[in-house]
Amino acid sequence: MATTPQRNGRRPSALQGALSAAAQANATLAATGALADTFGFHPLWGAAGTVAAAGATVLANAQAAPSALLYRLACWCGAGTWLTWVLATDMWQPSSFATLGIGTLAAVLGSPLAHRERQRLEASVGRGALVLSSTSRLAQDWERRVLLNCHFNVRIEEVRWWPGRTGYDLLTRIETPGRTRADLERGADTMATNAKLPNGCGIEVTKGPDRGSAWMRVGIVNRLAETIPYPEDFSPTSFLDPKTLGEYRDGSPVQVVLRQKAGLITGQRGSGKTMLQHVLTCEAGRSRDAIVIHIDLNGGGLSQPWLDPWIEGDIDRCPLGWAASNIDEALLVSRAMLAIAKDRKRSTRRIKKAANSQLLPISVDLPAYKIIVDESAEAMGQTSEPRYAELRSNLAEIQRIGRNEAIEVDFSGLRATQDVIPVNVKKQSSLRIGMFVQDTEEISYLFGWGRGLSLEDLDGPGCGFIQFDQEKPRPFKAAFMDFLQITRAAVAISRIRPDFDPAAERAARSVIGAAFDTRFERMRVAFTEHNEDDYDEAGEEEGRAQLPAVRTPAPAPAVPGRDFTLIMGGNMADWPHPSEIAAAMANQPAQAAVRIAPGVLPAPAEAPELIRRAMAVFHAEGDDRIHSEDLAAALGFPNKYELAAALAPYGVTARPNAFLKGGQRRRGYDLADFTTATQRDQQGSAEGPPSALAGPHNPHVGDPHTHTTPTRDPHIHADQAN
Repeated sequence: MATTPQRNGRRPSALQGALSAAAQANATLAATGALADTFGFHPLWGAAGTVAAAGATVLANAQAAPSALLYRLACWCGAGTWLTWVLATDMWQPSSFATLGIGTLAAVLGSPLAHRERQRLEASVGRGALVLSSTSRLAQDWERRVLLNCHFNVRIEEVRWWPGRTGYDLLTRIETPGRTRADLERGADTMATNAKLPNGCGIEVTKGPDRGSAWMRVGIVNRLAETIPYPEDFSPTSFLDPKTLGEYRDGSPVQVVLRQKAGLITGQRGSGKTMLQHVLTCEAGRSRDAIVIHIDLNGGGLSQPWLDPWIEGDIDRCPLGWAASNIDEALLVSRAMLAIAKDRKRSTRRIKKAANSQLLPISVDLPAYKIIVDESAEAMGQTSEPRYAELRSNLAEIQRIGRNEAIEVDFSGLRATQDVIPVNVKKQSSLRIGMFVQDTEEISYLFGWGRGLSLEDLDGPGCGFIQFDQEKPRPFKAAFMDFLQITRAAVAISRIRPDFDPAAERAARSVIGAAFDTRFERMRVAFTEHNEDDYDEAGEEEGRAQLPAVRTPAPAPAVPGRDFTLIMGGNMADWPHPSEIAAAMANQPAQAAVRIAPGVLPAPAEAPELIRRAMAVFHAEGDDRIHSEDLAAALGFPNKYELAAALAPYGVTARPNAFLKGGQRRRGYDLADFTTATQRDQQGSAEGPPSALAGPHNPHVGDPHTHTTPTRDPHIHADQAN
């Protein structure tokens, strides 16, 4: 029953309201009976009125809770029955008024149940919606939970289940004066513990329809533990379109418009930070009106997979507009991009005027530039070395002045601390992403203190918090790109990427001269030659000249029932002992000739089939290095990328540097890595797949088109270099 607030602003109690309503109904019914008796109405009029009132009650309360509907029907039926009875007998006898009093008392006693159910209906689902009893109980539970943990009253006005029923949203009305959404945020972690939510689940508090309300998003299924594959879509987009970085806990996509967004990404080693930067590179690189530039002073690991197809000649255009892996190249990038930002403030005024826009319009002919700085400790660390100090100053100034000119900088670092991420850089970053860390203090430094964030809301690598502008940080899971996806994306982006606009080229040449035009040549050298233990062409020939001109055949060990011809290479001092050769060859199939590289034996029979077949190719070649293309062809793989994906689970990767073989300088594999893989497999290490995971002849695993990898979180493997 509805009640009306009194003038002092207080509502009467439920009992007072029920007594008042019962008294009014009692008086009205008695007056109706007296008038009907005076005018001599037939008793059937009372029965007809009862039936009509009951039908109207059902129609008017079709969406009410069952208890409320039954209560109202009982009241009408009781009143109609009494009226019919007194018209058929004598109203002015004591039993008539006694019966009326008993009915009134029953109505008062039953009113709290009807009132509570009706109020719960309105509180649970809002206006005009059908409610289930389970939803009603859910709303009651959360009202009690907020009161218990946050110490103020709320009313749950609506419950919305997520797709797949992995969680729900609660529209919460704050009813206690002096309380705000911030109080709900501070109690979110405590309420999640009280509700015994699964690991990786929590409560997000966001804005409601007005300042007196909030949405509480409650996850009950840990979707952050799942892998979110990056969609296989490399079609052209615009830099102005929303970019998808992953998914929230409720399954909705994490989308952000990168225009006017300076970014900041932090996360410890293995947190998935580098994988997120790969996704960001792909999303921005797919823009037909944007150019991605990398600065990674930690060896260029972020850029390498994007540049490999170009370096190895699979594509003609580099997918990145520029990539710097050392401080000198990074200085050139920062000087050129700072000059472009300043030049655009002057040279684009007519374009802005023609578009009637304060913000520079971007296009294929006037692209945006997204600079991604990996490992900011190297680039932005507090060092007084002049080159690093200039780089730090240039990048900070680009971030400060480049928003309008469509030149944005995204910084990243292993730690969210002031020595890695300067305060000014953090303040200028409107897009902040904190991947998984061990210390809550780092999350608080990145997003601010007292935000109610808890590391319990995350579930390991690939998970993080993301914040746009002043919005509340929300947990999410970053999308995952595998090695072959990055390769395919690089090929697609190489066709999409625009060139530097003519004004930008002039501005860059004005400060770094011809170094701008020769940047791709330097990139090719920097990401191919690392001056490690590789020979140059002259050195390789000199090294080969030291080998014997004629390979000296060694006598085969005596193996009962098996004939071998062993061809030994290298120096005799490097040859294995005959007993070791005999033990190694005992389980090998009979062959006409087996070549043994210096100091290396054939793979044991229990080694994975793919590793054994690869080592057989090395032995047949009589060399300890083979180019990727040659090894892929010998093993039956369609290309070197499929080979790389098949070998990755065994911990075997291509050499970082190219080497000369057969008159061609290309990247390839080292026999020592395969030998290590066999030893690891024999020791039962969890790093490699079991020996049952064979090579291309295994129809379930080793086939180059259907190979699988061990079950593990892909973000750990992808970001282990961090």
